[in-house]
Amino acid sequence: MSLSKSGNSLTLRCGTQRIQLQLFSFDAKSLEKACACIKNSTEKKIFRAPRKRTLYTVLRSPHIDKKSREQFVWTRKKRSIILTGTPFWGAAKFLLENLKNGSFAPQVQILIKIKHYVNIYEDEINKR
Repeated sequence: MSLSKSGNSLTLRCGTQRIQLQLFSFDAKSLEKACACIKNSTEKKIFRAPRKRTLYTVLRSPHIDKKSREQFVWTRKKRSIILTGTPFWGAAKFLLENLKNGSFAPQVQILIKIKHYVNIYEDEINKR
């Protein structure tokens, strides 16, 4: 809630909230399972981000002049989910219940970003 100015009195106005969840995983199946749990919630947008791929090259031979090498790939997948129109406590309760029940695999890392937008002076916005 926020205070907005109307004349000499102050009235309470509610703002809009946006919750962004970023899911990271090395395993695609566990990431899709976590996204499937969140799909049941209210208004959402799911974005697939490009996977991050890092290639490591290691010399197999102890001799410097030898060309024998071995390569390893480290791939990390990412999904970004934006929840809008849900009250903060409802979304937080939903996430905590899923974490408690073990709906998300332990391989999935979750980053939560919460933004709260408030229109303090609605009269100025309506004049434009």
